[in-house]
Amino acid sequence: MSLVALVLTALRLPESLPPEKRRQRHAPRQSPRVFLSRPVLGGLLTTTFVVISAVALMQSALALFSAERLGVGPRALGWIYAFSGVISVAIQAGIIGRLTTRFGARRLAGVFASPTTWRVLDALIAATMLALGISLALSAR
Repeated sequence: MSLVALVLTALRLPESLPPEKRRQRHAPRQSPRVFLSRPVLGGLLTTTFVVISAVALMQSALALFSAERLGVGPRALGWIYAFSGVISVAIQAGIIGRLTTRFGARRLAGVFASPTTWRVLDALIAATMLALGISLALSAR
């Protein structure tokens, strides 16, 4: 699907830059070190790489763990990933958008950068997972 999106983008999406602002074909390319040396951009690129890597590793580890220890097959694992995706979309599209509109990105970044906030969020996540686990383990069969 990504290949189809790439081809359609190249063929159907018009160029947005006027010809005089486009990069020359023979312009020298910059080293990735140039981007990483900029404090803010380097931090964002590094953080993005670490997060994407962590999610990929988590998905692989979850598949192996759930198959080995829980006996979960591909269909059930697909439902788990689908649920995770729906939750991620709801947070990113719904909640964060509204919070950003209401409070602004700078204020939210300051709030979520605070160690106290992460301790509270970690506690809420842990309490939610504990309640879910207990209710599943003690449910009437």
